[in-house]
Amino acid sequence: MKILLISGDHRRHKNFASIIDSKFELVSWIVEKREDSLPKIYRFKNKIYKTNFNYHFQKRDEYEKKYFKFDKKNINQKKIKITKIKNNIKKIKSLLKKYKPKILITFGSSIIPNELLKNLPKHSINLHSGLAPYYKGSACNFWPIYFLQPNFVGMTFHYLSDKLDSGRIIHHSIPKLKLNENIHSLACRAQIKAFKDFVKIVDKIKKNNLKGKSLDIHGKLFLKKDFKPEHLRIVYNTFKDSIINLFLKKKILTNKPIIVNYND
Repeated sequence: MKILLISGDHRRHKNFASIIDSKFELVSWIVEKREDSLPKIYRFKNKIYKTNFNYHFQKRDEYEKKYFKFDKKNINQKKIKITKIKNNIKKIKSLLKKYKPKILITFGSSIIPNELLKNLPKHSINLHSGLAPYYKGSACNFWPIYFLQPNFVGMTFHYLSDKLDSGRIIHHSIPKLKLNENIHSLACRAQIKAFKDFVKIVDKIKKNNLKGKSLDIHGKLFLKKDFKPEHLRIVYNTFKDSIINLFLKKKILTNKPIIVNYND
């Protein structure tokens, strides 16, 4: 089954591309330039903010190197680098016409412009890092930890639509929480589980047996600018990155998310 992938350029995106290429016919991989995985060190006046900021992103990089492996040689043959999707609509349209993919999957890319949406195949899916519709937008596996809801860390497969992270939901991938786990290992395991679930989702598409579901839930949309170094104080200074442990020991109580499964 022909698949076209549009993604970011971080290790997690490369790992996903490698898995798709090993399991299916990855006809093309459009890679959009993202911000550096290790952000530049800013001149924080507050030493705690600086320490937390550097620690957080260094640890994220460390865990992504641990969890995400990929065959660089094979996937690079399919790679087409771009800066922004909105500036390469003609190129993407041309690739769609050339390869006629059955599935288009986006992961970690910018929003698909409306001009391009109408040219996409029936099964055009986004893999969102977060549990939509509860957490939509940016850093959506950080915010559940910040709001003391570690059971809301996960990934969402949903059909593309003209609204951010708001298409019909196909499947939620949620990792089982473990004691002594940290924010980064949990986020990485959520993504690994989603990559495995995608193989099963493709099988459902092959059998023409995949549906989407809309949840009547009003979540919150987070923008990149919403994240501030101050937020890290809750995770690292107040709770010492032990929020998952506290939840598992029932010292933190929260509600349960409604979960969508591709078999529903």
